Amino acid sequence: MAFDIEKRRFEVLGQEKLADAELLLANQRWTNAYYLSGYAVEFALKACIAKLFRSDVLPDKDTVISAYTHSLGKLAGQAQLKRALETGPRTLQINWSLVNAWTPDSRYRLASEKDATDMFTAVSEKQNGVFQWIKAHW
Repeated sequence: MAFDIEKRRFEVLGQEKLADAELLLANQRWTNAYYLSGYAVEFALKACIAKLFRSDVLPDKDTVISAYTHSLGKLAGQAQLKRALETGPRTLQINWSLVNAWTPDSRYRLASEKDATDMFTAVSEKQNGVFQWIKAHW
């Protein structure tokens, strides 16, 4: 089933994934808290990419196809945010480095409490959390 996804839906889904990750973390569900934290960032980046599309313009095919990746690094590049993430405040760079290691294959790994806590903090930290930083750009 093919369907369009609006920018706002990516924003809402990202916020929901992050809220779910927080609940899972509080209930010691480390693996899924880790996994959903990464998905929150993916949705945030896709909201930024959606913002770049203009109405009444057919985007380049490769641009559209590459937006369907799960690679956070590639999505950050496509959202025109990668350089800023890599050269921003030191804490943001450290957080991005940790978050950028996430892949959908993370669902097959058992995350420890430390893994999940570190990931969630890197994503959600108010000052330089990756999700919070990206959210300011969507």
